[in-house]
Amino acid sequence: SFTTGSLPWSSCPENATCCAHENNSTMYYWYYEALKSSNHINSIGSIDWYLFGCLIVAWVICFLCMCKGVESSGKVVYFTATFPYLLLLVLFFRGVTLPGAKDGILYYVTPKFEHLKDPNVWRTAATQIFYSLGIAFGSVVAYSSYNKRENNCILDGIVVTLINCGTSIFGGFVIFSL
Repeated sequence: SFTTGSLPWSSCPENATCCAHENNSTMYYWYYEALKSSNHINSIGSIDWYLFGCLIVAWVICFLCMCKGVESSGKVVYFTATFPYLLLLVLFFRGVTLPGAKDGILYYVTPKFEHLKDPNVWRTAATQIFYSLGIAFGSVVAYSSYNKRENNCILDGIVVTLINCGTSIFGGFVIFSL
């Protein structure tokens, strides 16, 4: 929950130099633990077999979903569109039952008005929403070619945007309740 234990990115390891990336333990965790970056550009490192395996599995799943064409992909969408919401819902109810969930949610919804004057906050927010809305833009364009000519594309765009923003806000409640 929000009040228990320390996070893996809350501090650098004892023998590590966090100075490589802005002297920040979060950046250290991202570059050296999550991405497994090397210290020098001449050292390319080795293949992360776990990530390689995940990539192969993802591509095999994509191939199996698309091998029969658009007819089979419509059935796959029923699962891929609803399953993440089911997971979010389960994690939300799990999160709100943990001790400290109220503190996390209050931290999430309590505005810090002094940060609204900072243009970097607005730049980061705009970047986030563009990435969030643009993640499936290619597939949306491809699948939209199968719509009927009379389809209301403007309504579809508004619905997708509202669902995306609502999912982001609900995801925030899920994360901050844990």
